[in-house]
Amino acid sequence: MMAAYITSPMITLMYERGDYQHFTGISLVRKLELMHGIIPWVSLVIPWTPELLNINTQEDLELARELCKTHKLL
Repeated sequence: MMAAYITSPMITLMYERGDYQHFTGISLVRKLELMHGIIPWVSLVIPWTPELLNINTQEDLELARELCKTHKLL
């Protein structure tokens, strides 16, 4: 796993889809080490896959439903 080589106190997982990068809502906090009131972090950016769908909007929900229908999960 790529995160094993990162020494930052926190890692956020982001995905890249097209020309945009988005947060997945997944973070790994290794230790609560504050600097100026925040935990220093780095972002790990990986290509988008359906498993990384972060549902925050109605559009996200519709996409999730379509993916479930496509993969016969509903």
